[in-house]
Amino acid sequence: MAEKHSLLDKIKSKYILYHILEYAYIDLKSVLKLIKYNKNLLKNCDINIKDYYHYKSKEKIEKNCDDSCSFVMLVTLIEFIFIPYIIYIIMYYIHGTFNDNNLREGYDKKKKNFVDFMDNYILLPYLFFMIASYILNKILSKNTLIYLKGSIKALFFLFFFSLDLTHYIFYINKFKYIRKLMKKELLKKLDKGKTSILTWFYSFTLALIVFMSFNIFYNFIMLLIYACEHNKNDDINICVLKELNWINIKEFELQSKFKDLNEKSKNELIFKKENIEKYEYRLKENQINLIKKINDIRKNNNIPEFNFNEKLPDFITNPKLQLIFYQNKNIYKISNNLYIFKYGINEFQNILNNSEILNIIKIDYLNEIKIIEQNNTEFISIYNNRHEYNNINNLNNNINKLNIDVPHINIMNIEHKYLDLEVSEISGRDISEKRTFDIKK
Repeated sequence: MAEKHSLLDKIKSKYILYHILEYAYIDLKSVLKLIKYNKNLLKNCDINIKDYYHYKSKEKIEKNCDDSCSFVMLVTLIEFIFIPYIIYIIMYYIHGTFNDNNLREGYDKKKKNFVDFMDNYILLPYLFFMIASYILNKILSKNTLIYLKGSIKALFFLFFFSLDLTHYIFYINKFKYIRKLMKKELLKKLDKGKTSILTWFYSFTLALIVFMSFNIFYNFIMLLIYACEHNKNDDINICVLKELNWINIKEFELQSKFKDLNEKSKNELIFKKENIEKYEYRLKENQINLIKKINDIRKNNNIPEFNFNEKLPDFITNPKLQLIFYQNKNIYKISNNLYIFKYGINEFQNILNNSEILNIIKIDYLNEIKIIEQNNTEFISIYNNRHEYNNINNLNNNINKLNIDVPHINIMNIEHKYLDLEVSEISGRDISEKRTFDIKK
């Protein structure tokens, strides 16, 4: 099927073509309905549709793990016994444990070797075990790049719990052996609550066992709960939108089926009006300071201050033709209710005293401001949010301004003689003035 050409294809001057399209339309979405299926017009307008449907998304892991049932419950162990354990290690390396003054005669050497083994070879490794458990818990429960199933979490927990339980049993045996190795007279004093430097390790070992008992019991209960509900604790793999038309936005969660959609469906979902209205960006500190400076100017002139928020401006999601066709300009009057300034990053604040800029800032019926960065360029838009300027998409919306009475206006029907306008005629016309066409009915 042959491509249908419009009268606009006959216009050779890009400058004139821009002015005609801008005269009839305001934003990109409106003009795309006219030119998106016309390769010649697309080429003549130098518009790449993909440039205005750009986005970046990423997969993100949402951790589905209740802190009370974390698969590394040894965090509680660290909270209860970490400090006492550190103190025990320090005391051990300063004072030691058994010696001739506290070791009974005819003691069992195997029991003595077991106590020495626990102190010499288990103390520091168990300390590192507690620290590693805590770090691993934080990494696996907070890192949004690591996906874990509930069953894997349960196995992790069971592994660490088993090591902790083994250490606990060994520690109880150690305490039993300490009682059998210590002199009887010292034990009698200890049973009466009298301690000394010779028996410091006895009291510490007993205290650590008590703390460990609470920890083991708590973790055992949590293990039972977690084992029963591990299938409900799978991490969730979600897709979030993080950039739209080269604007960094606050992460926006997309539908779970997004990654399975084709490219066309993805674009339709992302650029769906209902979703676009929810996208937000994050104002930087320097941008907030710039808004304050601009508001100071208004306040000093007894004009209400601008309001501002972090919703994406309409000219980002639906670019205005002026911004597309005349990219070297700095100041754009889209309508009486919308002005856009375009400058390099942090450049605008240095030219606030420019008379043209000041005159726009001081327009009292404008009440909103937005500042946003895009490709190392800063856009400052000043507008009146009570006027539906964003919905003035084409010439048909301004039908009441035309000096003709027709049911429908279609730029495709404009007579040739009106498409052959001289550059001087168009360039001298203010597009904000009243627009009049002679239309072929």
